[in-house]
Amino acid sequence: MFQGGYLGVDIFFVISGYLITSLVARDIQTDSFAFAGFYWRRARRLLPAAYAVFAACIALSPFLLTDLEMRDFVKQVLGAVTFTANIALWLQSGYFERAAELKPLLHVWSLSIEEQYYLLLPACLVLVPRRFWLVGAAALTVSSLALCLLTVAANPGEVFYLLPTRAWEMGIGSVLAIWSIRRKEPLEGVSPVNIAAIVALGALATAPLGHGHPGLDALLACVATAALIARPARVLGRGIVARALVWTGDRSYSLYLVHWPIFAFLNSANVGGGGVAWRIRLVAILLSFALAALLYTTIEQRFRIRGQVPLLRQRFAIFVAASLLLLVTAAAIAHWSRSPADYVQRLRANVGLSAECEYTGSFSLKEACRTHSEPRVLVWGDSFAMHLVAGLTAVTPAGLIQATRSTCAPVLGVALYAPPNYATPWANACMEFNDEVLRSLDTEMRSVEIVVLSSQWAYLLSERVQTSGGAAVVSSEAVIVEKMRQTVAAVRAHGKRVVLVSPPPSPGFDAGRCNERLATRKWFFGGSADCDFAYEQSRRGSQRVHALLDRVARESNVGVLSFDAVICDPTENHCASRWDDALLYRDAAHLSYEGSEAIAKRMNLGVVIESLAR
Repeated sequence: MFQGGYLGVDIFFVISGYLITSLVARDIQTDSFAFAGFYWRRARRLLPAAYAVFAACIALSPFLLTDLEMRDFVKQVLGAVTFTANIALWLQSGYFERAAELKPLLHVWSLSIEEQYYLLLPACLVLVPRRFWLVGAAALTVSSLALCLLTVAANPGEVFYLLPTRAWEMGIGSVLAIWSIRRKEPLEGVSPVNIAAIVALGALATAPLGHGHPGLDALLACVATAALIARPARVLGRGIVARALVWTGDRSYSLYLVHWPIFAFLNSANVGGGGVAWRIRLVAILLSFALAALLYTTIEQRFRIRGQVPLLRQRFAIFVAASLLLLVTAAAIAHWSRSPADYVQRLRANVGLSAECEYTGSFSLKEACRTHSEPRVLVWGDSFAMHLVAGLTAVTPAGLIQATRSTCAPVLGVALYAPPNYATPWANACMEFNDEVLRSLDTEMRSVEIVVLSSQWAYLLSERVQTSGGAAVVSSEAVIVEKMRQTVAAVRAHGKRVVLVSPPPSPGFDAGRCNERLATRKWFFGGSADCDFAYEQSRRGSQRVHALLDRVARESNVGVLSFDAVICDPTENHCASRWDDALLYRDAAHLSYEGSEAIAKRMNLGVVIESLAR
């Protein structure tokens, strides 16, 4: 896919802001604007085609989505019919959430942002004196842009999905529209061909600038779009290319609606990850165009406004009733199609003792994150420490403490640096968290005797890292080994014994989703037919981590816990993803709750850790 694929949305926002603001402003100037009429036209233009697609997705969902995906899908339907899909999807983002490409109604976030903007725009234009329109629109646009650029590194999810940090894109179109009206430039200066040219030129931006989106790349695309609207380019105004672009432009809304659910359903079935094969993607693209043409002809064109349509209160009630029907139907199907095995619960995020123990701020010991008044074991690390806790709790009667933060390896003085999600503020917070855990060994955790350091480790080797008091540097095994040696020495200086934990063998595909689809007889591809995996392939993928841990073990005389022998049979080159009815993995790498407990009991994990600690 193009790196700058998201820029198409930014370009559309500018065009939409220009066109809708022009229409509303002209109606206000001619005293013909009515709020009810405006929203009725929007509803009649957008909802029939959208609701037809939502209904089709709901009908297909029990056959193509897993229980967990169905649960998320119902929330997406709620967001879609209330124009809060951007908020619903933002709430579904996070480290342990299913990937965005698995959500059939993901694309509706942009429609929701657009409608939220147009919920406010007419009121602003009506209430603000006309002489202040341009200054007011410009001020709000600049404020939104500043908020976006200043916060995108620290809060990329919020910036991407929420209106306050996306309004500037439509605001640029609004400013241009108001400016054009003042200059008395006719709206008819923009033709479908000009708009198609803008979209085509925007697609050339395949290498976005800077970190995070929307950022500098989106700003450049929006400014370029505004310039092209102000002075339309007519290069593509003739010939077969123009006709093709006009045809596509006319059906662009229908194409927007149908294309993403097709790819989301394919991505859901593709448990192997790594993207869908190009042949399948080509078929999906052709199907998208065919369905878009059908939707355009049978639904969109039939409901498009042609002249004056009488506005009746009952007409709005029809859309309200349709919204409720879609939501109730989706919820009912999700409930009745749910597997008796309750995979939502079995494959839930393994955060250990409690969601409270997935620290996002500073560390202070919480009662929910300890299992005994005087625990002997501290489990310290990232999500690969979290997934150990259920098993250790089952086999460690002396109790434990959980000190965990996602993607924050338990290594002093170093943290992952990978903007936008893991930029300097995040790295500094991670390092401070680890410093606080270490200091707590002499205060809140005096009873602790064994410190279990567990992480994925790989991200410290494959990305840039930031060190305390320094700039980001390219990582290397030597840098990380030295920091890990210092961490082991610091823990021992507090009178504690240390154990390092190697991550479990990775299937290389979502074994949890694979096993659920296998058990519920849903179509899947990309993983093995039985959802097990080859030991040698897993071992090759983790060679650098094993080399890192082996070196630290030698140089610091520390024990390393490995799960390879209990999950895999190296002589048969085989690794299990489940034991009888126990699902070992919840995704492509993390153990499930039941998997953690099953493995801990089979290998007597408490005794093994005791023997390795030194």
